[in-house]
Amino acid sequence: MTTTEWNLARNQWLGVSEESVQADSRIYEAMRNFWHPVMFAEDLGSEPAQAMLCGEQLAIVRLDDEVRAYKDLCAHRGTALSLGTVVENNGCQELRCAYHGWQYDCEGRLTAIPQRPDLVGKIRARVQTYHAVERYGLIWVCMAEEPHFPMAEFPKFDDPEYHTRTMKTVDWKCTSPRRVENYLDLGHFAFVHDGYLGDINHPEVPDHAVWREGHVLRIEQLEPNKEPVNTKFESDIEDSEIDYQEDSDEAYTMSDQEWWVTMPLTVLLHQTLPGDRHYYLFFHPTPLTPDTIRNFTVHARNYGDADKIDEEVLNFSLTVYAQDKPIVEAQRPEALHRDLSYELHLQDVDTVSMQYRLWLGELVEELVVDA
Repeated sequence: MTTTEWNLARNQWLGVSEESVQADSRIYEAMRNFWHPVMFAEDLGSEPAQAMLCGEQLAIVRLDDEVRAYKDLCAHRGTALSLGTVVENNGCQELRCAYHGWQYDCEGRLTAIPQRPDLVGKIRARVQTYHAVERYGLIWVCMAEEPHFPMAEFPKFDDPEYHTRTMKTVDWKCTSPRRVENYLDLGHFAFVHDGYLGDINHPEVPDHAVWREGHVLRIEQLEPNKEPVNTKFESDIEDSEIDYQEDSDEAYTMSDQEWWVTMPLTVLLHQTLPGDRHYYLFFHPTPLTPDTIRNFTVHARNYGDADKIDEEVLNFSLTVYAQDKPIVEAQRPEALHRDLSYELHLQDVDTVSMQYRLWLGELVEELVVDA
């Protein structure tokens, strides 16, 4: 069953047309043209590891201190190369299959057949390899011949003034664009994250600007952001920095917020707090399959106790993710609709979503030929 047939069967009750499902399936196909994190760098040891990207199983390995990504399939009998081991051959490290010992160099070329060494160079056997790089504590892979856009920037990751920490991954049953749209949705904080990122008594969406900047969708909040103070994860907040409401128990911390969305899936949030304090959240929902993603998240801040970042930031974020998960997983159809007429949109509330969908549609038309 093709991706289109699968999506059509799952969403028949919604009255979704085959043409619409085909368009949505093309979004998933287009994802092969971009960089995606597939695992944390610290989880890759001296031997191969298995990863998943866009429905394909990968073998990730370090050879001569360089990260390499292979299709996880030996050319001989289809054994997973991620079960193999790293060996030396003529001064270079190579990947050896665990089943019959066939070896492959860093480009996927066959270099050894232990049972018939005379056939090396005569058999046209090769394993598919993909672009791979280690950056920001993550292993990134692009499955296209050449990445369509450069990898996202996260300049504060290596800044010694910042405490940086990766957060454990969380898998969701949804599509990657749905998750990005959820993350950028300014109208849901008051209801899904009441008492954490918003206040149900104040659901208004702050004024914001949205524009394109190269291969990045930029969003800037034009008025201070309010978050309930009782759950704020700042360890050194001062009373003078709290906005107390008259005749009410409500109190908020104020911050300026801006986002960089390196199309189509990488999001960087920058939050500026009083006292020259800055918080960054670097986020990417990697598509494992058409309807399963893995949330990769990295945090950085230049304030507070480094030893308390797990308690004050990571646990808070995991709670927020847990609040979003059932909402996004329940959305139908699963794929993000490129046809803006299918759903209702509110001016000044859904602007980010509309601009994101429009650009996503343009990328699909550019990169995926078959309708």
